[in-house]
Amino acid sequence: MDCEKNKLEFRDYVLGNWTFARVCLVIVFACSFGIPGYYSITAKIPPADELQKTAGIIFFQSGTKACSIRTGLKTPEGEILFTCRSAMEGCDTCIWDAKTRQQIQGKQGTVLWYDQPILPFVETNKLIVELWVNEKEIVGRGTIQSNIDGSFMFGCVWLPGGIVLFICADFNNIRRRRKKKCQDRTI
Repeated sequence: MDCEKNKLEFRDYVLGNWTFARVCLVIVFACSFGIPGYYSITAKIPPADELQKTAGIIFFQSGTKACSIRTGLKTPEGEILFTCRSAMEGCDTCIWDAKTRQQIQGKQGTVLWYDQPILPFVETNKLIVELWVNEKEIVGRGTIQSNIDGSFMFGCVWLPGGIVLFICADFNNIRRRRKKKCQDRTI
């Protein structure tokens, strides 16, 4: 290492300072955010003939946050919980107005939904596309589409930004350690 030339070149960063641990960390980081990001970017509502239709008595299950009030249906087969969360981004809550929730609680409703992929081979989110009570649309396709569009922005902007920020922070860390080693040698 040349202490006279303390400027860290990109070539030095890529070739000389990348240890196995850093490479593994970048791979884990890219996979843990990249795969869900891919599903966020490619999310779309399927055509109407591919949606599942379920009817039952509407109920709501509250979580620990205001954003986690899930809509459910009690059917003869059991209870089914739905969400309005698109992939990794968004809120479970579909109906924000407490008065509306109170009015439809316990009434017969119909939900059009689909199993939304989150990770490869994992489809746990039952995403509401439409919720109908007494032939009145309570949650519509437009609401869900705006959630999906927000998820798309998450995948396109925040993920690459996070990866760039990670690499810049690592680059800066290597530069500081290199400078400190040069200072220690001169003492």
